[in-house]
Amino acid sequence: MVRINGKSTKKGKQTKKKGAPPRAPKAAAQNARQGQNSEDSALACYKAALDNPFSTRAQGARVPDMYCVPTSTRHITRSFTLTSNASGELDAVCLPSAFHHVISPKGNLVGSGNWQLLDGTTVTNGLGYTDKAAFAQQLTNYRIVGWGIQIMGTAAMTNNQGKIIVAKVPIASNLNTKADAVGGITPNINNANATAGNTLSAYGIPNYSNVVNTPALANLNDSFETTMVAISEKPKPIFSKITSPEAFTFRESTDNAIGYNITDQSSLTNVQTGDASYMRVSGFEAIVIGAAGLPASTAVMELQITYHLEGTPFISASGNSFIAGDSAQVSVNPMGWMKVIAQVAREDSFKTIVGVAGNTFYPGLGTFAKRFL
Repeated sequence: MVRINGKSTKKGKQTKKKGAPPRAPKAAAQNARQGQNSEDSALACYKAALDNPFSTRAQGARVPDMYCVPTSTRHITRSFTLTSNASGELDAVCLPSAFHHVISPKGNLVGSGNWQLLDGTTVTNGLGYTDKAAFAQQLTNYRIVGWGIQIMGTAAMTNNQGKIIVAKVPIASNLNTKADAVGGITPNINNANATAGNTLSAYGIPNYSNVVNTPALANLNDSFETTMVAISEKPKPIFSKITSPEAFTFRESTDNAIGYNITDQSSLTNVQTGDASYMRVSGFEAIVIGAAGLPASTAVMELQITYHLEGTPFISASGNSFIAGDSAQVSVNPMGWMKVIAQVAREDSFKTIVGVAGNTFYPGLGTFAKRFL
């Protein structure tokens, strides 16, 4: 026993003074926990954007990958009324696009825009969209973090008969639109092959006579049937899954190129350089709706669609630009990115794509690769 400041204690030990500051390791551990909580919160937000984009937890979601440039977030939510035709049918193809949200080859989007195709035809009430020029004043480039739709019946309960088939289709193609100017000139030469039917075929959607083949949707791998009565009683949410790495690619909000159809333009000398990336619809599944047996010429369904986006905020020369969503932030998360890739690799649709691509390159290679996913 030794005496320190008049107090007895064991040899080799010192008394701890009251009010001493916390040790450094304890403070470091606390900071580490705070960092982990922040990381978990970002991943939870991103997961919500994929699992339920209508959830409030999905607001402000960013992709937790290796992209190290500050981004701002924005979400688009639109509602469209679907009206059956004289035969009691309707169709709608919802796309992973910040501009062309939904097309209806049968023209059931009454009150929305007209779909102008590159073959020179126009489908009245065939397009639901967001103005591209206005969007470009908010984000100069963007990528879709997560998106989905919700359908609900709007007809009277005494007049809501009909069957609905919904299918999700992996998509990797381009928009078919003649409305966008090319180098300041609207295209005036038609591409006879750019029909609505060929566009649906490029999207992997069964069709006939340039419209969706509703009964054939039931033969697709990821499809289900429901009724107008069911969605009148309870809205039905449908969410799109990631199908390829293009989901993580940033796309320009504007471009002077029309996309894959440059050669049919009136003057190639007026076409400016551009990658036309805003014309791409890929990386996510398209969501296809077909319905039959509906009351004729009746507004029967409300379609809500929401997109969560992140991108580079537009900054004008005058400094009066509108910063979309929240303040620009960086969300670099290598470990989170590895978790995302692992999750995507387990999706059946992704395995199918790997199998088809591998077998195309070398017979049996894709089948072999799928065993390890």
